[in-house]
Amino acid sequence: MDFMKIREKPKSNDLTNASGSFKNLKNLFKWLDPFTYIDVFVLPKINPEKKSWISWTVYLISAFVFAFLLYSIIGFILQTSFPLVIVVSGSMEPVYFRGDLIVLQGTNPESLNAPLITLSSQSIHWTSYCIKKNEPEKEILCSQAKQELLLTDLRTSDIVTTRLVFDGNQIIKIQSLGDVIVYFSDLQGNKPVIHRAVAKIKTADGMFVLTKGDSVFNPLIDQESGISFSPIPVSELKGKTLFRIPWLGYLKLILIDDLQVLLLGCRQAEGCILP
Repeated sequence: MDFMKIREKPKSNDLTNASGSFKNLKNLFKWLDPFTYIDVFVLPKINPEKKSWISWTVYLISAFVFAFLLYSIIGFILQTSFPLVIVVSGSMEPVYFRGDLIVLQGTNPESLNAPLITLSSQSIHWTSYCIKKNEPEKEILCSQAKQELLLTDLRTSDIVTTRLVFDGNQIIKIQSLGDVIVYFSDLQGNKPVIHRAVAKIKTADGMFVLTKGDSVFNPLIDQESGISFSPIPVSELKGKTLFRIPWLGYLKLILIDDLQVLLLGCRQAEGCILP
């Protein structure tokens, strides 16, 4: 009996220690919750009578404040003022899809990955070449293909840009190798565009990029399809993609973007865009 008691006593102590450790860990996580500080320090002073409507108002305001602070902290860590963006179109499929939440990190001319050319002049001129998929051996000027597309629809999978030729016969082949970046397009109502950097151009005035969506329905680079008016200064980029979280942004699309389109009779988006 004495032997059994000796064996049982450590078990009881172990359970007590484990329970105490769990409580300490629980208390630690409690103080990591910002709303704990609202419950302990704010509500007792603002709402001593514990009226529910006052509590819910304080919680709602606090939620917006905490979200803004979290967004700012993430932006500071990732070195960008625009750390999160939601994909609103299929222009980057099959890499990114509508509703994906994209996390961005800041970028600069040195860290941005894209095929690089250097131009001696300040102005940037290029000639783009395309092929028709039913005639892959025949290369044509993209300007000629664009005229044909305007008669039908720019969103077609029959045409694809193959290369860009710059001054000095420098050639950039269009490949899915560069970083996917985010910039704001004046031609698209100052909305964020999530496309790939297909060329990085160094000039006397600084570094610029040309961009394009990966989708087969985006045959032309942005600077020739009405998405962007000119090459984009790297200094104006909001960042490059770090990773994506699938579907997390789809609620925002349904409540804001898609709802607006549906209420306007789908006139803004060449038809209804809900799946």
